[in-house]
Amino acid sequence: MRKHERPPAWFRLFPREFLTDPRVERMTPEEFGVHCYLLMRAWIDGGIPADPNELARYAMLRGMRREKLERLWRAVSPCWELAANGRRINPQQEAEREHIFSVKAARSRAGSASAAQKSATSVAADQGDDGNFARRNPLIEKERGPAYVEGVLNTNRTHVQHLPNYTDTDKDKDKDREQSKSTCCACGATGLPLDEFFEQRYRAHPKKRDRTLAEQYMSQIPGIETAETQDEFRRGHDAWIRSEEWRWKNGAKAPTFAQFILDQSWKYPPPDEEDSGEIPMISTEEFERLHPPSSEGVDPYAEWIPPWEDEKRKREVAAKAAADGQRD
Repeated sequence: MRKHERPPAWFRLFPREFLTDPRVERMTPEEFGVHCYLLMRAWIDGGIPADPNELARYAMLRGMRREKLERLWRAVSPCWELAANGRRINPQQEAEREHIFSVKAARSRAGSASAAQKSATSVAADQGDDGNFARRNPLIEKERGPAYVEGVLNTNRTHVQHLPNYTDTDKDKDKDREQSKSTCCACGATGLPLDEFFEQRYRAHPKKRDRTLAEQYMSQIPGIETAETQDEFRRGHDAWIRSEEWRWKNGAKAPTFAQFILDQSWKYPPPDEEDSGEIPMISTEEFERLHPPSSEGVDPYAEWIPPWEDEKRKREVAAKAAADGQRD
Protein backbone atom coordinates (compact mmCIF):
# COMPACT_ATOMS: atom_id res chain seq x y z
CA MET A 1 0.00 0.00 0.00
CA ARG A 2 1.20 3.54 -0.73
CA LYS A 3 2.73 5.40 2.16
CA HIS A 4 0.85 8.28 3.80
CA GLU A 5 -2.39 7.31 2.04
CA ARG A 6 -5.36 5.90 3.87
CA PRO A 7 -6.96 2.88 2.19
CA PRO A 8 -10.34 3.54 0.57
CA ALA A 9 -13.33 2.45 2.60
CA TRP A 10 -14.43 -0.04 -0.10
CA PHE A 11 -13.13 -2.15 -2.94
CA ARG A 12 -14.76 -3.84 -5.91
CA LEU A 13 -15.33 -7.59 -5.86
CA PHE A 14 -16.56 -9.40 -8.98
CA PRO A 15 -18.37 -12.60 -7.87
CA ARG A 16 -18.02 -14.47 -11.18
CA GLU A 17 -14.26 -13.91 -11.37
CA PHE A 18 -13.80 -14.50 -7.64
CA LEU A 19 -15.74 -17.77 -7.36
CA THR A 20 -14.50 -19.34 -10.60
CA ASP A 21 -10.89 -19.11 -9.42
CA PRO A 22 -9.86 -22.80 -9.00
CA ARG A 23 -8.03 -21.99 -5.78
CA VAL A 24 -11.20 -20.53 -4.28
CA GLU A 25 -13.54 -23.11 -5.81
CA ARG A 26 -11.75 -25.97 -3.99
CA MET A 27 -12.12 -24.36 -0.54
CA THR A 28 -14.49 -25.68 2.10
CA PRO A 29 -16.97 -23.23 3.67
CA GLU A 30 -14.66 -22.82 6.69
CA GLU A 31 -11.60 -22.19 4.51
CA PHE A 32 -13.59 -19.76 2.35
CA GLY A 33 -14.62 -17.80 5.45
CA VAL A 34 -11.01 -17.51 6.63
CA HIS A 35 -9.94 -16.37 3.15
CA CYS A 36 -12.62 -13.64 3.01
CA TYR A 37 -11.73 -12.48 6.53
CA LEU A 38 -8.06 -12.18 5.55
CA LEU A 39 -9.03 -10.21 2.44
CA MET A 40 -10.84 -7.67 4.63
CA ARG A 41 -7.86 -7.41 6.99
CA ALA A 42 -5.43 -7.05 4.09
CA TRP A 43 -7.44 -4.21 2.59
CA ILE A 44 -7.36 -2.32 5.87
CA ASP A 45 -3.78 -3.15 6.93
CA GLY A 46 -2.10 -3.22 3.51
CA GLY A 47 -1.49 -6.96 3.69
CA ILE A 48 -1.41 -9.72 6.32
CA PRO A 49 1.52 -10.93 8.46
CA ALA A 50 3.79 -13.54 6.92
CA ASP A 51 4.49 -15.09 10.34
CA PRO A 52 1.77 -17.64 11.32
CA ASN A 53 2.19 -16.61 14.97
CA GLU A 54 1.23 -13.04 14.11
CA LEU A 55 -1.61 -14.29 11.94
CA ALA A 56 -3.02 -16.18 14.93
CA ARG A 57 -3.32 -12.88 16.85
CA TYR A 58 -6.16 -11.65 14.66
CA ALA A 59 -9.44 -11.38 16.57
CA MET A 60 -11.40 -13.97 14.58
CA LEU A 61 -8.48 -16.44 14.58
CA ARG A 62 -7.48 -16.01 18.21
CA GLY A 63 -8.02 -19.13 20.32
CA MET A 64 -8.01 -21.47 17.31
CA ARG A 65 -5.86 -24.60 17.70
CA ARG A 66 -2.51 -24.27 15.95
CA GLU A 67 -3.00 -27.48 13.93
CA LYS A 68 -6.37 -26.30 12.64
CA LEU A 69 -5.03 -22.85 11.74
CA GLU A 70 -2.10 -24.38 9.85
CA ARG A 71 -4.49 -26.66 7.94
CA LEU A 72 -6.71 -23.73 6.98
CA TRP A 73 -3.72 -21.65 5.98
CA ARG A 74 -2.41 -24.38 3.67
CA ALA A 75 -5.74 -24.24 1.82
CA VAL A 76 -5.82 -20.44 1.38
CA SER A 77 -2.11 -19.68 1.05
CA PRO A 78 -2.00 -20.22 -2.76
CA CYS A 79 -4.05 -17.00 -3.06
CA TRP A 80 -1.39 -14.95 -1.25
CA GLU A 81 2.08 -13.79 -2.25
CA LEU A 82 4.99 -12.42 -0.24
CA ALA A 83 5.54 -8.70 -0.96
CA ALA A 84 8.74 -6.66 -0.76
CA ASN A 85 7.73 -5.20 2.58
CA GLY A 86 7.64 -8.67 4.17
CA ARG A 87 3.83 -8.93 4.29
CA ARG A 88 1.59 -11.21 2.26
CA ILE A 89 -0.76 -9.67 -0.26
CA ASN A 90 -3.49 -10.82 -2.62
CA PRO A 91 -2.44 -9.85 -6.20
CA GLN A 92 -5.99 -9.22 -7.44
CA GLN A 93 -6.75 -7.04 -4.44
CA GLU A 94 -3.58 -4.98 -4.87
CA ALA A 95 -4.41 -4.45 -8.54
CA GLU A 96 -7.81 -3.11 -7.44
CA ARG A 97 -6.10 -0.85 -4.89
CA GLU A 98 -3.82 0.63 -7.56
CA HIS A 99 -6.82 1.15 -9.84
CA ILE A 100 -8.72 3.10 -7.17
CA PHE A 101 -5.70 5.26 -6.35
CA SER A 102 -5.10 6.03 -10.03
CA VAL A 103 -8.76 7.00 -10.56
CA LYS A 104 -8.66 9.19 -7.46
CA ALA A 105 -5.48 10.93 -8.65
CA ALA A 106 -6.93 11.49 -12.13
CA ARG A 107 -10.09 13.05 -10.69
CA SER A 108 -8.02 15.27 -8.43
CA ARG A 109 -5.95 16.50 -11.35
CA ALA A 110 -9.07 17.10 -13.44
CA GLY A 111 -10.72 19.03 -10.60
CA SER A 112 -7.66 21.22 -10.08
CA ALA A 113 -7.42 21.94 -13.80
CA SER A 114 -11.13 22.81 -14.00
CA ALA A 115 -10.91 25.13 -10.98
CA ALA A 116 -7.86 26.88 -12.42
CA GLN A 117 -9.61 27.34 -15.77
CA LYS A 118 -12.75 28.76 -14.15
CA SER A 119 -10.68 31.13 -12.03
CA ALA A 120 -8.72 32.34 -15.03
CA THR A 121 -11.90 32.82 -17.08
CA SER A 122 -13.60 34.74 -14.27
CA VAL A 123 -10.64 37.05 -13.72
CA ALA A 124 -10.26 37.66 -17.46
CA ALA A 125 -13.95 38.51 -17.80
CA ASP A 126 -14.12 40.80 -14.76
CA GLN A 127 -10.79 42.64 -14.98
CA GLY A 128 -10.06 45.46 -17.38
CA ASP A 129 -6.70 46.40 -18.87
CA ASP A 130 -5.86 48.59 -15.87
CA GLY A 131 -6.44 45.78 -13.37
CA ASN A 132 -9.74 47.16 -12.05
CA PHE A 133 -13.08 45.38 -12.33
CA ALA A 134 -14.52 47.43 -15.13
CA ARG A 135 -17.48 45.39 -16.41
CA ARG A 136 -20.29 46.57 -14.15
CA ASN A 137 -24.01 46.41 -14.17
CA PRO A 138 -24.99 49.93 -15.26
CA LEU A 139 -28.37 49.71 -13.53
CA ILE A 140 -26.82 48.95 -10.13
CA GLU A 141 -24.16 51.61 -10.62
CA LYS A 142 -26.84 54.15 -11.41
CA GLU A 143 -28.81 53.21 -8.25
CA ARG A 144 -25.99 52.74 -5.74
CA GLY A 145 -23.00 54.57 -7.13
CA PRO A 146 -19.57 53.35 -8.33
CA ALA A 147 -18.24 52.77 -4.78
CA TYR A 148 -20.92 50.19 -3.98
CA VAL A 149 -20.41 48.32 -7.24
CA GLU A 150 -16.66 48.24 -6.70
CA GLY A 151 -17.14 46.65 -3.26
CA VAL A 152 -19.60 44.04 -4.53
CA LEU A 153 -17.37 43.04 -7.43
CA ASN A 154 -14.29 42.75 -5.21
CA THR A 155 -16.18 40.66 -2.63
CA ASN A 156 -18.12 38.35 -4.94
CA ARG A 157 -15.90 38.41 -7.99
CA THR A 158 -16.84 35.00 -9.31
CA HIS A 159 -20.56 35.14 -8.43
CA VAL A 160 -21.76 38.49 -9.84
CA GLN A 161 -23.88 37.93 -12.89
CA HIS A 162 -23.27 40.76 -15.36
CA LEU A 163 -25.77 42.01 -17.86
CA PRO A 164 -25.04 41.70 -21.61
CA ASN A 165 -23.13 44.42 -23.44
CA TYR A 166 -24.68 47.82 -22.87
CA THR A 167 -26.09 48.88 -26.26
CA ASP A 168 -28.06 51.88 -27.50
CA THR A 169 -31.25 49.83 -27.16
CA ASP A 170 -30.51 49.32 -23.48
CA LYS A 171 -29.94 53.08 -23.10
CA ASP A 172 -33.35 53.77 -24.65
CA LYS A 173 -34.93 51.30 -22.23
CA ASP A 174 -33.19 53.05 -19.34
CA LYS A 175 -34.59 56.40 -20.47
CA ASP A 176 -38.11 54.97 -20.50
CA ARG A 177 -37.53 53.46 -17.07
CA GLU A 178 -36.27 56.76 -15.69
CA GLN A 179 -39.32 58.56 -17.08
CA SER A 180 -41.65 56.04 -15.42
CA LYS A 181 -39.76 56.47 -12.15
CA SER A 182 -39.98 60.24 -12.30
CA THR A 183 -43.72 59.97 -12.91
CA CYS A 184 -44.07 57.73 -9.86
CA CYS A 185 -42.01 60.13 -7.78
CA ALA A 186 -44.18 63.03 -8.86
CA CYS A 187 -47.37 61.37 -7.65
CA GLY A 188 -46.04 59.59 -4.54
CA ALA A 189 -43.64 60.08 -1.67
CA THR A 190 -40.13 58.69 -1.70
CA GLY A 191 -39.77 55.45 0.22
CA LEU A 192 -36.88 53.96 2.18
CA PRO A 193 -33.38 53.92 0.72
CA LEU A 194 -33.13 50.98 -1.62
CA ASP A 195 -30.38 49.20 0.33
CA GLU A 196 -32.34 49.51 3.58
CA PHE A 197 -35.58 48.30 1.98
CA PHE A 198 -33.75 45.37 0.37
CA GLU A 199 -32.16 44.40 3.68
CA GLN A 200 -35.55 44.34 5.43
CA ARG A 201 -37.15 42.18 2.77
CA TYR A 202 -34.14 39.87 2.45
CA ARG A 203 -34.08 39.20 6.21
CA ALA A 204 -37.81 38.37 6.17
CA HIS A 205 -37.51 35.95 3.23
CA PRO A 206 -37.36 32.27 4.32
CA LYS A 207 -34.81 31.09 1.72
CA LYS A 208 -31.70 33.32 1.79
CA ARG A 209 -29.60 32.58 -1.29
CA ASP A 210 -28.39 34.49 -4.38
CA ARG A 211 -28.22 37.80 -2.49
CA THR A 212 -26.24 39.66 -5.17
CA LEU A 213 -28.57 38.48 -7.93
CA ALA A 214 -31.60 39.52 -5.86
CA GLU A 215 -30.12 43.01 -5.43
CA GLN A 216 -29.72 43.28 -9.19
CA TYR A 217 -33.31 42.26 -9.83
CA MET A 218 -34.73 44.59 -7.17
CA SER A 219 -32.80 47.56 -8.57
CA GLN A 220 -34.55 46.96 -11.91
CA ILE A 221 -38.12 47.14 -10.52
CA PRO A 222 -39.73 50.32 -11.95
CA GLY A 223 -40.47 52.85 -9.21
CA ILE A 224 -39.04 50.72 -6.40
CA GLU A 225 -37.65 53.84 -4.72
CA THR A 226 -41.18 55.22 -4.16
CA ALA A 227 -43.23 54.51 -1.05
CA GLU A 228 -46.18 53.30 -3.14
CA THR A 229 -44.21 50.57 -4.94
CA GLN A 230 -42.42 49.56 -1.74
CA ASP A 231 -45.75 49.20 0.07
CA GLU A 232 -47.15 47.08 -2.76
CA PHE A 233 -44.04 44.88 -2.69
CA ARG A 234 -44.15 44.59 1.12
CA ARG A 235 -47.83 43.60 1.19
CA GLY A 236 -47.39 40.95 -1.49
CA HIS A 237 -44.19 39.60 0.07
CA ASP A 238 -45.70 39.42 3.56
CA ALA A 239 -48.77 37.62 2.17
CA TRP A 240 -46.56 34.91 0.71
CA ILE A 241 -44.52 34.67 3.93
CA ARG A 242 -47.76 34.03 5.87
CA SER A 243 -49.03 31.49 3.34
CA GLU A 244 -49.30 27.80 4.17
CA GLU A 245 -47.12 26.91 1.18
CA TRP A 246 -44.13 28.95 2.39
CA ARG A 247 -44.56 28.02 6.06
CA TRP A 248 -44.35 24.29 5.23
CA LYS A 249 -41.12 22.92 6.73
CA ASN A 250 -39.72 26.41 7.39
CA GLY A 251 -39.93 27.59 3.79
CA ALA A 252 -38.89 24.44 1.94
CA LYS A 253 -41.27 25.29 -0.92
CA ALA A 254 -40.38 28.99 -1.05
CA PRO A 255 -38.29 30.19 -4.01
CA THR A 256 -35.13 32.20 -3.58
CA PHE A 257 -35.58 35.92 -3.12
CA ALA A 258 -34.07 36.55 -6.57
CA GLN A 259 -36.56 34.17 -8.22
CA PHE A 260 -39.44 35.73 -6.26
CA ILE A 261 -38.53 39.17 -7.64
CA LEU A 262 -37.89 37.89 -11.16
CA ASP A 263 -41.33 36.21 -11.28
CA GLN A 264 -43.00 39.37 -9.87
CA SER A 265 -44.80 37.12 -7.42
CA TRP A 266 -45.56 40.00 -5.03
CA LYS A 267 -48.23 41.15 -7.51
CA TYR A 268 -50.16 37.90 -7.17
CA PRO A 269 -51.65 36.71 -3.83
CA PRO A 270 -51.00 33.16 -2.62
CA PRO A 271 -53.76 30.58 -3.19
CA ASP A 272 -54.86 30.42 0.46
CA GLU A 273 -55.49 34.20 0.49
CA GLU A 274 -57.48 34.02 -2.73
CA ASP A 275 -59.81 31.45 -1.13
CA SER A 276 -60.04 33.19 2.24
CA GLY A 277 -63.36 34.96 1.54
CA GLU A 278 -66.36 34.28 3.77
CA ILE A 279 -68.84 31.62 2.66
CA PRO A 280 -72.26 33.29 2.06
CA MET A 281 -75.11 31.95 4.20
CA ILE A 282 -78.36 30.97 2.44
CA SER A 283 -81.80 30.14 3.81
CA THR A 284 -83.31 26.65 4.01
CA GLU A 285 -85.74 27.45 1.20
CA GLU A 286 -82.92 28.57 -1.06
CA PHE A 287 -80.91 25.45 -0.23
CA GLU A 288 -83.89 23.18 -1.06
CA ARG A 289 -84.39 25.08 -4.32
CA LEU A 290 -80.75 24.55 -5.27
CA HIS A 291 -80.80 20.91 -4.11
CA PRO A 292 -84.18 19.42 -5.12
CA PRO A 293 -85.27 15.95 -3.93
CA SER A 294 -83.60 12.93 -5.40
CA SER A 295 -86.78 11.87 -7.19
CA GLU A 296 -86.17 14.69 -9.66
CA GLY A 297 -82.76 13.20 -10.48
CA VAL A 298 -80.79 16.41 -9.84
CA ASP A 299 -79.00 15.81 -6.53
CA PRO A 300 -75.61 14.22 -7.44
CA TYR A 301 -75.15 12.85 -3.91
CA ALA A 302 -78.37 10.83 -3.69
CA GLU A 303 -79.82 7.82 -5.49
CA TRP A 304 -81.97 8.85 -8.40
CA ILE A 305 -85.53 7.47 -8.26
CA PRO A 306 -87.34 7.26 -11.60
CA PRO A 307 -90.79 8.87 -11.70
CA TRP A 308 -92.60 5.52 -12.16
CA GLU A 309 -90.86 4.12 -9.10
CA ASP A 310 -91.84 7.23 -7.16
CA GLU A 311 -95.50 6.76 -8.17
CA LYS A 312 -95.34 3.08 -7.23
CA ARG A 313 -94.03 3.93 -3.75
CA LYS A 314 -96.78 6.54 -3.30
CA ARG A 315 -99.46 3.95 -4.14
CA GLU A 316 -97.92 1.46 -1.72
CA VAL A 317 -97.90 4.04 1.06
CA ALA A 318 -101.51 4.99 0.32
CA ALA A 319 -102.60 1.34 0.33
CA LYS A 320 -100.83 0.72 3.66
CA ALA A 321 -102.44 3.79 5.20
CA ALA A 322 -105.90 2.61 4.01
CA ALA A 323 -105.34 -0.88 5.46
CA ASP A 324 -104.28 0.62 8.79
CA GLY A 325 -107.47 2.78 8.75
CA GLN A 326 -109.70 -0.22 8.19
CA ARG A 327 -108.14 -2.08 11.13
CA ASP A 328 -108.75 0.88 13.37
